[in-house]
Amino acid sequence: MSEKTSLRLEGEYLHDKSPIDRGIVAVGNGPAPIPIGTFLGDPRRRGEIEHGKTMLTLLHQFNDTFTWRSALRNAVTSERYSSLESNILDETTGILGLARYEIPQSLQSHYMQNELHAAFSTGSIKHKALLGIELGREFQRGKTSGDFGELGSFIDIFNPSNRQFNDGPLTTFNNQKQTNNALGLYFGDQISILPNLHMHAGGRFDVFEQNIVNRPNAFLTEGSKDKQTDRAFSPSDALLNVKLQFVRY
Repeated sequence: MSEKTSLRLEGEYLHDKSPIDRGIVAVGNGPAPIPIGTFLGDPRRRGEIEHGKTMLTLLHQFNDTFTWRSALRNAVTSERYSSLESNILDETTGILGLARYEIPQSLQSHYMQNELHAAFSTGSIKHKALLGIELGREFQRGKTSGDFGELGSFIDIFNPSNRQFNDGPLTTFNNQKQTNNALGLYFGDQISILPNLHMHAGGRFDVFEQNIVNRPNAFLTEGSKDKQTDRAFSPSDALLNVKLQFVRY
């Protein structure tokens, strides 16, 4: 590290654990006539999230014209959705059938940027130019299981102490893995034509590849794979006229 080189590390961490509250059910054409604070589920079950994110940035100034920037961004998330929630209500008796769901999920994203910045003039016109490349990869895994209310759990919405929470085998109806690969090439030039007139011109070319693997589950006996690749160019241009107003005192 020197006067012309800097390295910065930033980080973020989140932990969240809270009940999964689906709110008050409807009776007839409106909300059920019960206290708004009534929890119609199993209060012991929770939704839980662990999330971490870091960004490492390197800046190096070669001279008064050129500056190099490298940035590495990483994010990792682990989620677990565990609930016993509203399913079917018998409006006559007030008995609300409950469905059990378990949805563990993990996500990762990793992106690397390398950019060359240039500040220079052509005559009286000033330029701030940029040339960059971005590489990224994302991973996602998730599985969804439930009982569709078939285990017989219920709660009386008018007398919540009358309830029954049953455990048992769950049916897996989604089990998926997804991998995304991304490549971006971008450039731009911010041009100061006059003190109050600025123009921007540039663009970005992206290649995005998506791979999805569906593992066998209750509705997909043999599993499946899907792959697709998209390419696109996005131009970027703008003209800004800044109105200057001088006031004499």
